[in-house]
Amino acid sequence: MFKRSAGYAVFDKREASFYVVAGYGRGVAVNAKSGSRVYMKMATTGAGLSVGLGGFASQLVILFEDRASFDSFVADGLDASAAVGAMAGDEKKQVGLRFTNGKAVFVLTGKGWKVAAKLTGSRYWPDEALNGR
Repeated sequence: MFKRSAGYAVFDKREASFYVVAGYGRGVAVNAKSGSRVYMKMATTGAGLSVGLGGFASQLVILFEDRASFDSFVADGLDASAAVGAMAGDEKKQVGLRFTNGKAVFVLTGKGWKVAAKLTGSRYWPDEALNGR
């Protein structure tokens, strides 16, 4: 999938939840053809049934199927939603790896990879301070 991608974005993300989920992160979007980079920020909010304190860290990878999906993400950001499917440690489930609506989402946690992680309420935007340098 990576080789077929028009581009990708990678984020370091921290998240905490106490019935309300809050998170933030920073990352970079890379055009696969030109190698050009756009530094970005992200924020996550929402509600959940689980409780977790202490700020859980993970890495988020988004692959873009085509140039239009990549360009839209960089220009407009993304308010993403995706279905949940896990692939973590010994809890691997058979998940079809494919692009959905022009993107494929992966999360690396301490236990392993999660595929198509739920991203409802996540917002991404260019970091003007870093891109202006």
